[in-house]
Amino acid sequence: KQLQGQVTSDGDSNSLIPVDVDNKPSALEVGWQERVTLHYLVAPIVGTIGPCKISTLPFSNDGSTSLDDVKNGDTKLTDFICRERAHDEFRSTLENHRIEKERLLAKQEKEGQPRHVAQIRRAKTSLPERESNLSSSCSEPVAQPHPTSIAHLCPSGGTSNINVICSWSARVGQGDQNETIVGQHHLRNLSIRPQNKSKGCPLAMTAKRMEKVRHDFDVSPHLDVDVEITLRNRLVETTVDFEFALDDQPEFDFVGSTSFKWSLLGGEEIIVPMKARFYAGGVYNLQSVRLTVLKSEAPIPYLFPLQWRIHVEEDS
Repeated sequence: KQLQGQVTSDGDSNSLIPVDVDNKPSALEVGWQERVTLHYLVAPIVGTIGPCKISTLPFSNDGSTSLDDVKNGDTKLTDFICRERAHDEFRSTLENHRIEKERLLAKQEKEGQPRHVAQIRRAKTSLPERESNLSSSCSEPVAQPHPTSIAHLCPSGGTSNINVICSWSARVGQGDQNETIVGQHHLRNLSIRPQNKSKGCPLAMTAKRMEKVRHDFDVSPHLDVDVEITLRNRLVETTVDFEFALDDQPEFDFVGSTSFKWSLLGGEEIIVPMKARFYAGGVYNLQSVRLTVLKSEAPIPYLFPLQWRIHVEEDS
């Protein structure tokens, strides 16, 4: 999903990309050594059949490829990324095979002694572990997708990673010498929903609050502002036990559940309602959450470099 306010103006003149009379994006002109950045939100699709979903978020309306063309199969948009994935897997397998051969050769040279007759006989009569596994599985063949197919690029059980194709076209040149060039950028195997492990904190945290409020502190000595903190388990198949705590702040107070222990199933979330109490005007950062993931080995604390700013204005 494209974040609002970047392409279409929606009544705001701060759009990054100009719009036409129908409020649709027109062609974007980028000067020498200039660049433009657009931000997108990756959200799960409900009720979609199949592992591949094609969306169009164009810079301009005069592109040569439309969504209907892609659906009808006239444009092989995914062919190259599928071949790219197959080629990388082949190179990786070949490199692992070379490393394994070098390891076995180094092991034989290190031993430096001929094998005993009994060892040679046992090696001939016993199958290697890999061949034994292959022979045992021959009775139940499993159909594998073609290495260059979309089913191999996006397996049906692959809910943790996504593959993104950015297809673009541009007009270059001056005057009557304009030339249209097209291209693609590929982002393969992006991890968005880890199954069991995460490099960072397994919990995602967001906050819902007002960003600007007004209050007359002469009438009432304090102001209470509603705050909702949402904690979501990023892991799909693993339960996370954690401790929630709010650090004390010298300039304002929190009213509500400021410390507790909880457990979230895979993909589950919890909303923590509370109030922030202010005693004077100013700009405050409400982010004071400290999460500690409780593991059998040792608890792991996490601090988040976020800023939940709120501007409190004083009415005179």
